[in-house]
Amino acid sequence: MFSGYFTGRNDFLNLSEKYPVNQNISTNWVGLNVGTGYEYYFKFLSFFVDYKMRVGFSDKHQLNIMDVCYTFGLRYNLKVPSIYKIFSGTRSRYLLDSEPVEN
Repeated sequence: MFSGYFTGRNDFLNLSEKYPVNQNISTNWVGLNVGTGYEYYFKFLSFFVDYKMRVGFSDKHQLNIMDVCYTFGLRYNLKVPSIYKIFSGTRSRYLLDSEPVEN
């Protein structure tokens, strides 16, 4: 579902024939989001590349590529303790050599 305000400026696709100018419009498309990616690790850094594409049926009932997105970058990976280690209780956390107290 897409909704937005259509101004009609720079209308290279000639959408003003279908949608009224200076009005809010809404369209619905049935589609599929597809993507893939790659990530390469160097110790604490990683380089990543992603490709995403949206394919769907347009208003003329034709299967079209709606949009494509390329993403790439460099990521710094932090090491944090796991939740299990934080909440594992007192097992092997404290070294206690004690004997039961006798009264």
